[in-house]
Amino acid sequence: AGGACAPHASSASRGAVAELPPGTQLQPLGSPHARPLPAHYGCKAATAPFVRYAERDGAVEAGESLYGALDDGSAKGVSTRAELQLLMAHLAVNHSVLYEEVGAGTELSASSPDELALVAAAEHFGYEFAARDLGAGCVLVRNKREGATAPAHAVRILAVFPYVSSRKRMTTLVRLPQALCPPGAPPSGRAYAFTKGADNVLLERLAPPSASAEAANANSAERVAALRQTLGGWADEALRTLVFGARAVPDAELEPWLRRYALALEDPRERAAQKDGRPNRIDALQAEIEVDLLLQGGSAVEDELQDGVPDALRDLGRAGVKVWMLTGDKVGTAKNIAAACSLLPSPAAAPPHHDHRPVATGASLSAPAASPPPP
Repeated sequence: AGGACAPHASSASRGAVAELPPGTQLQPLGSPHARPLPAHYGCKAATAPFVRYAERDGAVEAGESLYGALDDGSAKGVSTRAELQLLMAHLAVNHSVLYEEVGAGTELSASSPDELALVAAAEHFGYEFAARDLGAGCVLVRNKREGATAPAHAVRILAVFPYVSSRKRMTTLVRLPQALCPPGAPPSGRAYAFTKGADNVLLERLAPPSASAEAANANSAERVAALRQTLGGWADEALRTLVFGARAVPDAELEPWLRRYALALEDPRERAAQKDGRPNRIDALQAEIEVDLLLQGGSAVEDELQDGVPDALRDLGRAGVKVWMLTGDKVGTAKNIAAACSLLPSPAAAPPHHDHRPVATGASLSAPAASPPPP
């Protein structure tokens, strides 16, 4: 995980991608009193390779350290700490990752390396995805601040809206136990809608700042602008970005919604309409929940090229093979990846792109004119 734009800061809390051996315990940088991180930070061997998070020099002294904010027990820092801990709980539950038995041990299995990186990031910052109980409809999350051997908390999964390209987001509706909720939650816990997705989709679903005191803080124009700037910088570095939002769903809204959603899922006509991309109640009910979100932050994930990819593509071009790159990434990310793959001599060599055009042609990222192959 390349880093996170935390609720308490803008781009200053972006993590630097650093090459580190698996299992390395990171520590805040730039402090004359730097010391190993507390035991509740870091990853086990299976997830450590997916996290390369480090903070910039001076982050601790400037009050821009994620580690420092997550452990800040002062009256001034309690609100920020609660926001960040809820974000880490989001990372730990809103995904499709499974544990699979491999040989004598277990490994995480996911549909994409991004999912693995985000789950590993949650673990690194103290919230470990411990298991998924499909029969009971819950995931188990361990708050490592409670101790390495503390029992994991059961998070009940109420509904999952999988990621599809047309929606550009994924939502998991859960009931968090009181132990994982921000202060003030009832003993029965609280229901949350956790949504992650592309910035152009998720930012449109934020609650207006005037909606509440929480929204005025989380969704302020300054915070949204800072996040947009940070995401743009990450995209220019060929990092894949996501934005995270959440809202507490009152039981008075939740229970009737669950009944309506169950009926829609059981209706074969609604299922068929959803599959065909026609208007349907399933999509409408999902969108009904994904509103008035509070902005939690953003992430950047680096997906490294496999060894030999640039050379292979360069050889294909020299052999006269036309290579097109098809991507759903942001334009800045796509240009940098194309340059890294040797499809473009540099990101600046890409033709101008107009954001209002829904589809960019593959030809705009085609390989340079091929030179004759060697004898």
